Amino acid sequence: ENNNQNENDENHRNPDRPVIIMAHGLGLTQNAPSLIPFLKAFLNQNYCVLTFDYATFGISDGLPRHLVRPYQHIQDIQAAMEFVTSPTVRDRNLFFNASRIGLWGTSFAGGHQLVVAANNNNDNRNLRAVVSMVPHLVSGVETVLGRALWEQPY
Repeated sequence: ENNNQNENDENHRNPDRPVIIMAHGLGLTQNAPSLIPFLKAFLNQNYCVLTFDYATFGISDGLPRHLVRPYQHIQDIQAAMEFVTSPTVRDRNLFFNASRIGLWGTSFAGGHQLVVAANNNNDNRNLRAVVSMVPHLVSGVETVLGRALWEQPY
């Protein structure tokens, strides 16, 4: 068993592994039970995974709490991308290749990940893939009214 652990440690110390930035849906946190199977599947396929909680969610202190702010969520995802490509992380990194970033999101975050990727404008040439599971692309109000944001005159 100890040999397996050492072997697993060596597999995870692979600087060529892509990194996936996972973002959770509305009201969840990074340790939500529904996300764990996806996290484990990515790790079993030798990806490095970064999970995080949006500002005002999770175990951090401070007020206000649990505010849903889509634009802030998008900024949080962009900050995660900046973190994995920052010189401090990049220069010390033994665990993943910061030039091979994937975004993964489900539900509300599926829509966020698409927005981040669409607005990337090659600012981060390290973005290689986006997975958007059951993306939520319109607001609840538009869903109830049967209209999408892009159908509304500005």
